[in-house]
Amino acid sequence: MMIRLLASLTAAILFFAIISNAAQGTEDWFDKGNSFFDAQRFREAIDAYTKVIEEFPDLSEAYVNRGLAWMNLNEYEKAIADFTKAIELKPKFALPYHYRGQAWHNKNNPDRAIADFSKAIELKPRFAEAYLNRGNAWESKGDFKKAISDYTKALQIDPAFADAFQHRGYIRYARGEIEQAVSDFTKALEINPKLAEVHLIRGNAWRDLGRYVQAISDYTQAVELDPHLAEGYFNRGDVWDEKDNPERAIADYSKAIEIKPDFAEAYNSRGLAWHKKGELTRAIADYSRALEINPRFAEAYFNRANVWTEKENLKRAIKDFSKAIELNPDFAEAYLNRGNAWNQKGNYDRAIEDYSRALELNPDFAEAYFNRGIARYISGKIDKAIEDFTKAVSLRSDFPEAYYYRSRCWGKKWEIFSGVPSYISKALLDARQALKLDPDNEEYKNLVRQLEAEIR
Repeated sequence: MMIRLLASLTAAILFFAIISNAAQGTEDWFDKGNSFFDAQRFREAIDAYTKVIEEFPDLSEAYVNRGLAWMNLNEYEKAIADFTKAIELKPKFALPYHYRGQAWHNKNNPDRAIADFSKAIELKPRFAEAYLNRGNAWESKGDFKKAISDYTKALQIDPAFADAFQHRGYIRYARGEIEQAVSDFTKALEINPKLAEVHLIRGNAWRDLGRYVQAISDYTQAVELDPHLAEGYFNRGDVWDEKDNPERAIADYSKAIEIKPDFAEAYNSRGLAWHKKGELTRAIADYSRALEINPRFAEAYFNRANVWTEKENLKRAIKDFSKAIELNPDFAEAYLNRGNAWNQKGNYDRAIEDYSRALELNPDFAEAYFNRGIARYISGKIDKAIEDFTKAVSLRSDFPEAYYYRSRCWGKKWEIFSGVPSYISKALLDARQALKLDPDNEEYKNLVRQLEAEIR
């Protein structure tokens, strides 16, 4: 985004108007500098302002404008030098403090930026842009409370300041204040409906609130305003995916990739959509492309491993789950699914080890307790299996499979210990609970009938 030119050059123009005709050429160079600046020809603007400064070295406005040109070329040290000179010449001039603050902020020095924005506000108390930019500096320091305070002050000065609503909305969104964020984004868009990025982030907020129609509408407006906004297509694709419309999701992910060919996340998400459609070869191709772009993309390894598992290529699945874990050692789901692969290979000890690690990372992981219970049941560790199934149903009371397998465990203990009545009673209670949760399951029905027959 181009940095705006000094808002008013009245003082400089008046100055040139009252000097002798010999200075007319210098005045022309000042005007040329402004024209070059407006045309974004910043190096030519710098040359023009330099000619003015050579003739009039005490003209503060020329230093300010040259500093702005340096800023637009990302030459922040040179910009700061020019703004500093402008301040030396006019210590009560708020604008060079403001612009120098922007330069410090762009150099990732928020403390010096805040000092300059504060000085600009001291000199010009109703300087809404300075409050906005000081708010941005506070945000970069992680002080969201002070940032919101400055954005709010900017809005008190200028209630039609769309940027202030936008930035306050960003912070509220980051803090999880979704409804308030939507309110700020909506006000920004009422002032300026053409803010594609605000439509994009408001779409994210609507999505977080589960309001998918509004989310899709905002993403659509975002890409209409900016057809090259790959993230708009990507995010809309995510919503179509959540609405179980993989065809439209794939179309949007593909458009995002067309715009941004190195968009690893879009390849990964398109892979998930292909997987949902049962297009396993295409899913693997997209995950693999995501990993070519970003070899440290743990989720893409995880997703590709899930496809390898479905294709019964357990060796490749375990390799990909292991890579995902190497990249993200806290990836509980990767341990769970690698455990499943070991389970399928009949290596129950390694499966139990992976399930146990998943539970260390996530002690409320009901599926990990259930799967470890299965591995223990198959391994003949019946009491340990009962413990796992019991923990699983304590975390998820609507878990019919856990009740069913705990019933099987009680039945096994009844067989081992010569018909201890309490074991078969417990087995029947669990079988009936499994059937209650899943009344159409024939396996559960058969187990209930068998156990009732045994008791009779």
